[in-house]
Amino acid sequence: MRRLCRTAIVAASLLLLPVIVSRAQLPPPQPADCGQNAPVCGLKNGYRQTYWNTCLAARDGAALLYAGECRISRSPG
Repeated sequence: MRRLCRTAIVAASLLLLPVIVSRAQLPPPQPADCGQNAPVCGLKNGYRQTYWNTCLAARDGAALLYAGECRISRSPG
C-alpha cells in the first residue's frame, strides 16, 4: 500500500512539473493602469527619461528614479 501511494505521488509530481516550470518562466506582472497621467523619471541605458507613468517606464525596462519629470542637471559655469 505504501509503495502504491509513493508511486502515485511521484506520478502526480511528474505530471505537474511542466505546469510549474511554465508558470515560473512568465514575465513579472505589469502595473494594470497604463492610461493614468503621473509622470516619473526613469533611467535606461545610462540616460534619464521622463515617462508618462510607472507602467510605461516598466514596459520600457527603465529603472524608476523618482516621481515627477526628470530634472535638467545644470553644469556650473
